[in-house]
Amino acid sequence: MAAREVNLAASPKTTAWALIPMSNPLTPACVHTLFEKAEFIQAHATALSLFAENPNDYENGLLFLRCAIFIERVDSVIAVLNDCAAQLAPQNFHLLMFQAQLCSGNVKAAWQHLHLAGLAQDSVAFHECAYRIALQEHDLSAALLHLEVVERQSELPLAHFLKKFEIFKLQGAYRQIQQQIAFLQHRIAPDDRVTHARLRLWQAGVAHNEHQFAQSLSLSEQLIRELLAQPIPSANKRVAGSKGWTRQRQHQVIKDIERLTLMHQLPLFLVAGSVLALVREGDFFLSDKDIDLAVFDADFEPATELLINSPYFDDVSPPNYFLGYKQLRHRATGFTVDVTRYQSKGQYRHAIWQHVSGEVLRETVFAKFALRETFFPSLRCRLLIPDPVEDYLTSMYGDWRTPNSYFDSVVAACNLNCITPFLHSLSFIKIADALLNGQHQKAKASVKHLHDAGFQSLLLTQIDDFL
Repeated sequence: MAAREVNLAASPKTTAWALIPMSNPLTPACVHTLFEKAEFIQAHATALSLFAENPNDYENGLLFLRCAIFIERVDSVIAVLNDCAAQLAPQNFHLLMFQAQLCSGNVKAAWQHLHLAGLAQDSVAFHECAYRIALQEHDLSAALLHLEVVERQSELPLAHFLKKFEIFKLQGAYRQIQQQIAFLQHRIAPDDRVTHARLRLWQAGVAHNEHQFAQSLSLSEQLIRELLAQPIPSANKRVAGSKGWTRQRQHQVIKDIERLTLMHQLPLFLVAGSVLALVREGDFFLSDKDIDLAVFDADFEPATELLINSPYFDDVSPPNYFLGYKQLRHRATGFTVDVTRYQSKGQYRHAIWQHVSGEVLRETVFAKFALRETFFPSLRCRLLIPDPVEDYLTSMYGDWRTPNSYFDSVVAACNLNCITPFLHSLSFIKIADALLNGQHQKAKASVKHLHDAGFQSLLLTQIDDFL
């Protein structure tokens, strides 16, 4: 149908004309096409119309929920489901409500709808849902138990085992990951190069997390050589655009942080990518999956302990994690919050990731700075940031005013003390991952950083030539 022109000149608040698309074809294929083009608002509108046309089509309901997530409208799914409850089969209604409530962070309501859905409690579907709830509550043992029940009852894709790997990783159970990989390598068809490559990348990651950096580097380099010799086309098709739902959740997390900071006088301040985004863009980056905080010296332990003991956060740092660094998970949103200790040494402040053995894994160095409280209108919050913030950002990012989506501050920060074996290993894992996913510009940026840091090798030259 042709678009309709609407004259808004009569409105006292605007003199503009608007061009409003009246409809898209009501098919799942149309929704998927809009979604892949990152036209999330249009995809949501089309998915809603599609669902309204046939409310008892469960797959259409899931598609509507997926689109709503990307435009921060999960509440609209709950409202629509309540409006359509009389037209829906009871099981479809409760399963869709389970999904929506879980996405909104309401675990209690999600449990209620799961039980009301009437799934047999020994069924694969029930255990897959229960796994998601256990993971949301950070009950790793229960999540693993549900996955193992599913595994015993059905043939499973690689994605199932990757869920197990993530749980094992959080538990520090790296041997179990290696055993599972060895088991899978014998079951996967030899010509399934993508799956074999992903498993080998996980092997490199496990060796890295066990601090076997030479082995990790060797595994990554071997995989890279094979990907250069025989590239895997379109190994991972990614949806265009950023995840639209992140901003609402970021704001929810930061409001809880502000509340705790003010109530308990916590000396937490924003650092790294979080402060870069707020200063340059006025809000968090949509692509960010975490919020970066820091605290000075002796305040680190009391501040992180208070966060963990609050109703808002869980400590998800794996066993024997870095000293002076905590990884927290916001319970309501699943968002990660990284907290780093900044140590004062003379005229400098050092952010150090250190292994329990005492080995320094990563160290960035800043000229000594103060803190200032700043109001961010987009967040409606007052937060502490480094002062002067421009100097802080320049020391870490160089030209921080110019966006660079390929800059990885973990391995490429301008103020790294040196490229440690930890960072060297991690850089090659990131290059292998980028090549496997067809992200050539990202791989090229990592190679350039290693060259700039003084690393020269035949393999780096071959990657450069390939790219």
